[in-house]
Amino acid sequence: MDEEVNKRKVAGNLFQILSSDYLIRLSGRAKKCLEIWSSKQDIYIGFKVVDQVTTNNIVLGPYAELEAESKEFRDFWGSNCKIRRFLDGTIKETIEIENRSGPSYLILAIIEHLQSVHFAKVSMSASFFNLSPFIPSIYQTNDSLKEVRSTFTSLSRLLQDEASTDSLPIRKIRCVSSSLHFGGDLSRFNVPKNIQNAERKTKKMSNNMIANYFDLESMSTDIPKTIECIPIKLDITNKRHLSSELFSKLSLAYLIDLQRKLLKREKSIKSIIKGPELILAYNGFMWRIGVEEPTKAKNQSEGDMRSSIYEKWISSRFLDGAIPDVSLDIILSHIFLNPIGLLQAPASVESAFLRFLDYLSFTDFRTTPMILNYENCLSKEKLGIFDKNFTLERERLPPLCSFTLFDDQHFSLYTSKVNQKDLIRLTNYARQTLHSFLINDFVDLSSYERVCDKIDTSSYDILIHIDIYIPVAGSVKNEKQNSKHELIIPIVDFDPIQCYIGSLQASYGDIARFYFSKSYPHLIGVKLNKECLYKVSKSMMRPHGKRLKTENELVPNVDAMLDDLRIMGRGIVKEIDLVNVSI
Repeated sequence: MDEEVNKRKVAGNLFQILSSDYLIRLSGRAKKCLEIWSSKQDIYIGFKVVDQVTTNNIVLGPYAELEAESKEFRDFWGSNCKIRRFLDGTIKETIEIENRSGPSYLILAIIEHLQSVHFAKVSMSASFFNLSPFIPSIYQTNDSLKEVRSTFTSLSRLLQDEASTDSLPIRKIRCVSSSLHFGGDLSRFNVPKNIQNAERKTKKMSNNMIANYFDLESMSTDIPKTIECIPIKLDITNKRHLSSELFSKLSLAYLIDLQRKLLKREKSIKSIIKGPELILAYNGFMWRIGVEEPTKAKNQSEGDMRSSIYEKWISSRFLDGAIPDVSLDIILSHIFLNPIGLLQAPASVESAFLRFLDYLSFTDFRTTPMILNYENCLSKEKLGIFDKNFTLERERLPPLCSFTLFDDQHFSLYTSKVNQKDLIRLTNYARQTLHSFLINDFVDLSSYERVCDKIDTSSYDILIHIDIYIPVAGSVKNEKQNSKHELIIPIVDFDPIQCYIGSLQASYGDIARFYFSKSYPHLIGVKLNKECLYKVSKSMMRPHGKRLKTENELVPNVDAMLDDLRIMGRGIVKEIDLVNVSI
């Protein structure tokens, strides 16, 4: 009798502890729902989880400066309590609950922890005898996840079979929802009951009533707001230069044809075209099928580290064609792999951009080789030998070159196509930008972007203004309206501005440099060599803007060169301005 009374006393104390204020502070995650006082040696105590359990195993206590509350917290939770400082500056008492069974079992871990602190001699075993009422629905997705994955596989095969005979077969089917991979509450994607019973309701309703009732029949125009669909993307083309209008027409026609084929094969499939997507009810789940937009072709690799701020800065300085993208990537890699002095790798976009400008401004590329990750691959002795060999062979190496180490002995030389004058121009621009940042004391990224967006054309000798809207002239007679319309003929992969710049480089590359910007395509900057700035009589002009000085030597003639620029750019050149040169 005394033993049973003792067991009831222990159980009552355990109930009192578990229903104390500290567990109430845990958002009421558990409450007592069962007491069984048995005549046997065991006593059964039941708890019900009344709230979804979070994944945080840290129980927060009072502020550390409150001595009485802190002592009470430590007496309740045991000697493993710790003081933690949080990001907002507060210092609190905390206890970390050891829970290796997942977030849904946290309340069980709390009970076991309190039992070990207050009733260490009392043996206790605990388990969930019915998981469904205790574990949140978001974690009960094993069976439903398998079902939706199986349905997606079946739907993918069906779509592939129907599109196998088309001129545009499906290249890839991709589900863009994380629910298909990580689970979650998949019940929200289930087909509503009124749609599942469509065949039975059809016999009793007219077509208009069916459309209003189901909202997925052919006569409907809206989707029920309560329906959620699993998104699917179809990749049907590898084109990279499709216009938005052409792509929208192509995708809509493709989905209409796909809907017709699916309806012809299985009449029980309910579907509707809503905007640019096909809404489909298939095997108990709702699906939203769209067409993957064509990706834009890029000149750089997928692992490009350059952000928009670097691209804007290069474009605003009209150095898009002069500085290869790969060269910028290598310089950025060098900055991250080999930080300056005792500094760590840049931790923000602003810091990386400032170091990028600093490296370009104060590095002597003629005497300093750029070696990626040399600290981890080269010893000081081998690095000294390499510097000596680099100095001896410097004349035959390009102005900007980088070395990649495969091991200690073999090097891979990347030969950059940067011209010596372009490299000097890049260095000067970096110094000017860095100086403007230091003067204005910029602190945020938006300030940097504003400076990078500003273009400076004062350093160029000649500015060529381009008409970027260049329709190909033509006319047709419309029989209905009897009017003439201008035709714009699309020509794939043809860039007249680049062709014009290529012609200029071929004709005058030895006496001038031509710079353009992708962000400002209406301007071309021309930088003349020093020998071009001398005036030459127009009566002594020769073709290609040069005159014969001696039998084998030509002297540039700027006046004749301007005439050639206008003739070569007829149709795309609006005007030519002289900035730092006079004729």
